[in-house]
Amino acid sequence: MRLALSIVFLASIARADPIDLLGYGPRGAAMGSAFTALSDDASAAMYNPAGSSLADRASVLLGYGAGRMALDLDGNDAGLTDPGGFSFAVGVPFRVLGAAMGAAIALYLPDQFVARLRVMPGDQPRFVLLDNDVDRIVFNPTLSLRLCRWLAIGGGVTLLANAAGNGITFDLESKGGQAQGASALDVELPTRAAPIAGVLVLPTERLRLGASWRGAIDLRLRIDVVSEADFGGIVEGDSIISVRAVNLYTPQRVSAGAAFAARESLTLTADLTYLRWSDYEGDVVDLQTLVDLSTAPPLVLASVPRQRFRDVWVPRVGAEHLRRHSERLRSAWRAGAYYERSPVPDQTGLTSFADNDRVVATLGAGVTWGPGTILLAPTSLDATLQLHQLVPRETRKDDVAGPTGDFSSGGRIYHGSIMWTVRF
Repeated sequence: MRLALSIVFLASIARADPIDLLGYGPRGAAMGSAFTALSDDASAAMYNPAGSSLADRASVLLGYGAGRMALDLDGNDAGLTDPGGFSFAVGVPFRVLGAAMGAAIALYLPDQFVARLRVMPGDQPRFVLLDNDVDRIVFNPTLSLRLCRWLAIGGGVTLLANAAGNGITFDLESKGGQAQGASALDVELPTRAAPIAGVLVLPTERLRLGASWRGAIDLRLRIDVVSEADFGGIVEGDSIISVRAVNLYTPQRVSAGAAFAARESLTLTADLTYLRWSDYEGDVVDLQTLVDLSTAPPLVLASVPRQRFRDVWVPRVGAEHLRRHSERLRSAWRAGAYYERSPVPDQTGLTSFADNDRVVATLGAGVTWGPGTILLAPTSLDATLQLHQLVPRETRKDDVAGPTGDFSSGGRIYHGSIMWTVRF
């Protein structure tokens, strides 16, 4: 029992968000997610909910992306699951009493897990933010209003299923000299939501300014394990293990950006994103254990000092070049880059959270066919490639850290996606 409890109390479970990591949509993901001021299709539900009211057509986006988490710890494969998932989004502009409005719904659905819960010893080196962040559903319904020619606002929510355990019971007794046991598990998945909001300003035809905000959201794991033991009066009594943890966490995010049409065929974008990781307090599990088996001590509490993650600023740039080949055929080339510093502080104590600064480069290309070429509506096919280079990081522990040891972390993340878009 002591070994099991030590593993639980040291277990670490912090996460991020698949859209923050990989981007969304055919244009945004290819432009380094520097898309806060430019999004005006269905993908606006992920980047800036104000954008859907600026669209001149309804749009439907359907795509799939997959990649490789080629990360290493001490030169060995880190054993992370590779990202893969489907994207689906719908954006519809409409008018109410003469006012231009828009509604958008965007969904990211991983192809392996609906929500992945995993705990590991906190003193074992692991990529604490990249482990499960691509294995969760992201669903954003939004609504926007264009107040005037140069100003639009929007809002909505981002939804996440929560994991709550009503309890696990385990009965163990001795009958006829043989141990017998029975157990029951009661778990539910309530929904959690966080608000999102955005604004777009169009001071000129060539310049757009935008800002968006998303509240923090987490998936909290609550499990109470109740065990009853009866071994013929020799050992009898109850034990209760109460586990509280944050398994998935997406920090509060604020983004501000600009998009400038340098010429008719070339658009340049820049974003600055603030991620408030300092509010996160769930890097290790809270565990309380009550044991009443006629032994002492009856109460066991396990705790590990909390670590304060750092807030992060992420600068991003992007570009899109359009080329018109004919009245019904157009191509697009896109590129982007950004640098994201790790929010995880230096690991000098008991925990061994691995995380690295990342330098990211993105590329994309697409073809758009006019009405009547393939379908009755304009249709696009786009592809995106991403390379995330982790800056190598060496972790050196203090002597008081005991057996946890030093470790190194690094590697690359590769990701590609393809998306089909129809505008009605």
